[in-house]
Amino acid sequence: MLNNTSLPRLSRRGLGAGAIAAAVIGSTGVRPAYAGSVVRMSVTDAGFPAKTLDSYKKGIAAMLALPPEDPANWYRQAIIHVLDCPHSNWWLLPWHRAYILRLESLIRKYSGDPDFALPYWDWTATPKVPDAFWDGVLNPADPAYVTDKKLFKTQFQPALDSLWASFNADQQGWMQKRGIKSSSDLMNQVVSQFPRANNTRTLTKANPDLTPTAQAAVSIDTINNQVLSPTSFTDFGSNTADNHDLMTGSDALESQPHNNVHNAISGFMAGFMSPVDPIFWLHHANVDRLWSVWTAAQTDPLPPGNAWPKEPFDFFFNAAGQPDPTTAGAQESTTALGYTYQTGSGTVPKSTTLVASQPPKVRAFSAARVNNAPLSLASNVDGTIALAGVPTSPTIAPASMSIQLTVTRPPNPNIGLLVFLNLPNASPSTPLTDPHFVGPIAFFGSDHPGMAHGPLKITLPIGHVVSRLRAAKLMSSDSITVQVVTVAETPSAPADVTPLMAEPMQHGLAMGGEGVLNSVKILVR
Repeated sequence: MLNNTSLPRLSRRGLGAGAIAAAVIGSTGVRPAYAGSVVRMSVTDAGFPAKTLDSYKKGIAAMLALPPEDPANWYRQAIIHVLDCPHSNWWLLPWHRAYILRLESLIRKYSGDPDFALPYWDWTATPKVPDAFWDGVLNPADPAYVTDKKLFKTQFQPALDSLWASFNADQQGWMQKRGIKSSSDLMNQVVSQFPRANNTRTLTKANPDLTPTAQAAVSIDTINNQVLSPTSFTDFGSNTADNHDLMTGSDALESQPHNNVHNAISGFMAGFMSPVDPIFWLHHANVDRLWSVWTAAQTDPLPPGNAWPKEPFDFFFNAAGQPDPTTAGAQESTTALGYTYQTGSGTVPKSTTLVASQPPKVRAFSAARVNNAPLSLASNVDGTIALAGVPTSPTIAPASMSIQLTVTRPPNPNIGLLVFLNLPNASPSTPLTDPHFVGPIAFFGSDHPGMAHGPLKITLPIGHVVSRLRAAKLMSSDSITVQVVTVAETPSAPADVTPLMAEPMQHGLAMGGEGVLNSVKILVR
């Protein structure tokens, strides 16, 4: 494990880019991935250079052709996402930043293009799979990929045996906590995330558009008014947790664009082998870009306390094939890591949306459930869960309001939630353009046996919806009701799975039976 528990907090205002880079190098030995600063561009921008995708294709093809024993093999890189990948907690963003940074370095090496910069997919501007990603190795259905589980096991089991034997005590302990007791267990988890060979994506070249719910999740309204509107990292970057293997909850960025895009593309993208699909890396580059947009607008963009920066990420490799552990704190500055982003969709709301006179503590108003009991999600698919009204005051600024759902996630990730305010007749057929609509919540990782599951807190800002309803005189009073519509999304779980692990994980809580909505609160700052 990397010993950098004294890592300084680097992103405070007043530290210039050079000072940040020097501090990173001086404290951890970590150097920027590139000598200078590269600019990651939008893959659908009119000025996007064709050479970049040519290099991406060349690098992918070369990595697919590497022997399974090579850590740079394309599938071996995807397996890292099975070994150790935080979701539904506040380490989602730094872990994936470190992950895609290393992939970018590998593409430089194996494409022979030292100037390669990983592009991002601005799904807000282009809510469909980019045209180029249906051709050649940019499409996981290409013959260069191994999609047959039995063949994959034959080819990769010896490599996973060797990988398992190389794990140090910390890594072995991590695997044991996740219920992975052997390299065979690890292989079972890997192939459980494979879709059928003819279902590497649900979307097609003839029908590349994101689903309507995913398009709502990536809309500029969602990005500006929910994803980028929080003013603290714990309201932006998902919930705190004791370690990055625990799923505790998510904020708008993860529960809406991140999860909905994964599930809309489906196939490999629906599970933890999603990095097999080349679009994964551009999807996460855009998530990373939004983090950088949000960070640049904050007075103090760092999580509170010392736990977050010290969290170890121990399963990465560098371009030389050597173990390359790091920490969350080493991911705080894109400038220090050697890259920036071309401007894309999304703007942080101006500080005038804040109400300075309000106390900093959160006051929670619990919404009573209809029958005062946990409400099943699975048995209410295509139905509406209506929640009792919560009185508010017209003097409370809408910008200070959000709702928080506590959910025991359904083991079936196909179940999604549509959230409305003050619309008793909300249903699956209600247009997502309805002014009462708050947003679509999707789940990702529900079927992964190694992640520790418990009740999830999902928080969404609602100020823009309250303002919209008040302006249109669609709120007859200042009482707010919440309607949660459960829907069955396009099938997104792997269609043909290997039986999952029989033994439970050693830490955290196991998945619930059918998924329940435990409570709803309206939060006012």
